[in-house]
Amino acid sequence: MTFGFEESGGYRWRCNGLQLNGVRLCNGSRIPLVKDTVFAYKNTPIHDTFSILYFWLVGTKMGQMETLSGCSAKTVRAVVKSIQRMLQQDLDEQSDCCIGGLDAQGNPIVVEIDESKFGKRKHNRGHRVDGVWVVGGVEKTAERKMFLTTVEKRNKPVLERVISRFVKPGSIVRTDCWAAYNGLSLLDIQIVHQTVNHSEGFNINGIHTNTIEGSWNGIKQKLPARKRTKTDMPWNLVEFIWRRKHLGDLSF
Repeated sequence: MTFGFEESGGYRWRCNGLQLNGVRLCNGSRIPLVKDTVFAYKNTPIHDTFSILYFWLVGTKMGQMETLSGCSAKTVRAVVKSIQRMLQQDLDEQSDCCIGGLDAQGNPIVVEIDESKFGKRKHNRGHRVDGVWVVGGVEKTAERKMFLTTVEKRNKPVLERVISRFVKPGSIVRTDCWAAYNGLSLLDIQIVHQTVNHSEGFNINGIHTNTIEGSWNGIKQKLPARKRTKTDMPWNLVEFIWRRKHLGDLSF
């Protein structure tokens, strides 16, 4: 195996045609240095991709990325989308998409769940709000692990699927008394469901959903209205969770 630079494809590993007992095991295949990375299979020069990656890491807006990197809007969007796909893969591999379960002492972890609409007033007036519904959950632990996912509807079957996908068995799930939460079938996945009736107070016997409800404003501040589309929201939520997880690692 040798390493070198080729005008047609940049830096690559190349097999020289290994033979074993007279049998050729490799036909001189070439493997790009950037294989299985954000830089793979793109016409964008690596140095431009590095620039966009840096500006993304420090939270630069899309328009400013275009100006600072000298790349087109299409290129910047493509690189950022590739980055977001890698974030999803990282969260999946680290099992950070599922929260709750049992703590180190074997006690059930409380997960507060709520839903909120991300959108804006139609024509900036009136009560009609166009946007995307998001269901979120947060642990009542020091880590405050969180999940966020977009949904088309907020009915019982959808909420049951969301909880079974994102909340680990053994958890205690707390919600408000929104009608769709009534009678959720969670016992078969070993999850206890507790509710709080806001009309009777926000903290009944220590049961509340203040943690998740207090998180929505901060999340929305990070996601301006122009990013709240059905296409972009799932990826923007992935990015939010990943950045939140690595908050202490992204200081520049």
